[in-house]
Amino acid sequence: MPIDNETRRLLQENIEVNRENNKLLKKLHRGAVISSILRIVYVAIIIGAPVFLYYTFLQPYFAELNEVYVGVKEDVDALQSVGGRIFEAISSFFEKLGVKTGTTPN
Repeated sequence: MPIDNETRRLLQENIEVNRENNKLLKKLHRGAVISSILRIVYVAIIIGAPVFLYYTFLQPYFAELNEVYVGVKEDVDALQSVGGRIFEAISSFFEKLGVKTGTTPN
């Protein structure tokens, strides 16, 4: 079965179009792969940057702030215990005098 010139030309044009499509598909695929990789890197940076900054720069400040908090809490607890002892002393003083003082604080 012989192939005429018109059929040959159409086949050749079809082959050229297929080659162009193949090139475009490869570019699209490459772009999609690169886009996916960049998206993963972007998310890793968004999540990793605060963690890195905390451990590198902020952790010493938070440790110092925690030490200050613990010290202040101990001072407040000490003041509360002193206040309770003062109240008890005043209450016992008034009881010795025979004056009712009411209820004691918690």
